[in-house]
Amino acid sequence: TGKTTALQLLAQADPTPGLYLAYNKAAQLAARARFPAHVACRTVHSLAFHAMRMADQQHRLERRLAGRDVAELLAIPALDGLRPSFWGHGVIATVRRFTHDGTARGIGPEHLPPLPRGAEDRTGPVLAWARQLWALMCDPAGAVPLEHDAYLKMWHLDGARLADRAAVLYVDEAQDADPVTLAIVRAQRRPTVWVGDPWQSIYRFRGSVNAMRAIDAPQRPLTRSWRFGEELARVARGILAHTS
Repeated sequence: TGKTTALQLLAQADPTPGLYLAYNKAAQLAARARFPAHVACRTVHSLAFHAMRMADQQHRLERRLAGRDVAELLAIPALDGLRPSFWGHGVIATVRRFTHDGTARGIGPEHLPPLPRGAEDRTGPVLAWARQLWALMCDPAGAVPLEHDAYLKMWHLDGARLADRAAVLYVDEAQDADPVTLAIVRAQRRPTVWVGDPWQSIYRFRGSVNAMRAIDAPQRPLTRSWRFGEELARVARGILAHTS
């Protein structure tokens, strides 16, 4: 509570040109109405969208990857009594795990989802299909559907660089940042304020991690809230102390 307000107060106190980064569009639009003019408000995905010229491929973003379609595209056969669409879903899961990885330059065994018992020796084919699918996704002239995290990963692999005029970065809801977002922001090597609450993470299904515990920086707890009183805060702290 009060996380965005804390960033807003910092931005108002510091005239340095900055960039506020949100994880979703709603937060970005709300911040744009509150932050001073010297701070631009964007989502990380919108920066990647612009940098990777995704406007020219909007038609690919309006469709979803489906296991059946991937199986047909890559000519995946039925294996071990399992339908081609099953393996197609496994290929998609492998690519998604890769797009959430902040260090990998290519798809590897660590990105494979758990395979059914008795099908462990199918890791080779699944990896090969996943690499094929990723190559098709990276082709600007291709027609394979793109997910938003895919072009974010592409930007990361392309050496994502933020505008030089943003001398300080403000990262809101940092608990929902995925490893790719963390890697992109860290690579800028600029003063960065991360604000978040590890208890409020809601994007784990999108690959988010407990970023607040992965960031090596001095920590300053927010000591006041305008949403509830000290008595309720004391009870909440007591509960969290027993569940952390």
